[in-house]
Amino acid sequence: MNRRIISFGILISCVVLLSACSGLVLSPSLPPINTMGSKDGVAIQGYDVVSYFNQTNFSGETAIKGSPRYQYQWGGATWYFANPYNRAQFVANPEAFIPQYGGYSALQVSMGGIENVNPATFYMYNRKLYLNNGGVSNYIFMHNTDTYIDLADKQWCERGPKLQIPKKSDRWG
Repeated sequence: MNRRIISFGILISCVVLLSACSGLVLSPSLPPINTMGSKDGVAIQGYDVVSYFNQTNFSGETAIKGSPRYQYQWGGATWYFANPYNRAQFVANPEAFIPQYGGYSALQVSMGGIENVNPATFYMYNRKLYLNNGGVSNYIFMHNTDTYIDLADKQWCERGPKLQIPKKSDRWG
């Protein structure tokens, strides 16, 4: 009998947690899309998020810069695309292409902070785009992905609006 009560309690806790965190990609209550370094509110330094999904090697292949000619406003940011086809794909389903954690460094979010990224350091995992701020942080993230995703999901869900830019001494390269 006690096992059933405990199991039911765990089940209810999981349902509550999952429903609270169901908007991990982007939710109005979480931090906005990463537009760090942009005076005009351009997301992830103007790189074409759809192009990451069209590559065959899902880590370290060339990130493609978008063009202001093919732009779209979504989620409080301006998104650039390399061509009209990529723009059309994004417009049809933005949530499918948005980088995890609003495009902030996935490794840094897992440690409770937010940091800008180098769009060339990315990792595709389970059809999701994870960006990081450098080769070392991408390497660390890639070699223990599930753990860092679990940590980052928890941080993003619980503390999203309160995440801080870390001190320089706390950053991974």
